[in-house]
Amino acid sequence: MIVFRVLCGEWIESMWDCMVVAGPVCVPFFLATVVIGNLVVLNLFLALLLSSFGASNLSAPTSDSADTKKLQEAFDRFSRAHKWIKGRALWVLKVCDRFLFKPFHVCSIRLSLMYVILSNLV
Repeated sequence: MIVFRVLCGEWIESMWDCMVVAGPVCVPFFLATVVIGNLVVLNLFLALLLSSFGASNLSAPTSDSADTKKLQEAFDRFSRAHKWIKGRALWVLKVCDRFLFKPFHVCSIRLSLMYVILSNLV
């Protein structure tokens, strides 16, 4: 019961009671109990943490093909996003050119040049 109290952090009262009865001989016992008990608790925590990963995950060989697939998927997403943004920008330029800038010939030429530049981007 004293070891349990020491591991729970209430070792001062028990140590003082022991020192009243037996003298300073109790100090090494309580210090050793605190150190060893904390190491045991740490070991149990680490064992629980490692067991949560599972033995199959630790012993399975790492496959680079899964990482390669994820990387390829990321590049595909960037490519699709680039195409979508480019398409939306071209659509906005067409709409602006058609409806807003018909009376202004110079602005229409500028927008047409921007449309040609954006359509040639890779």
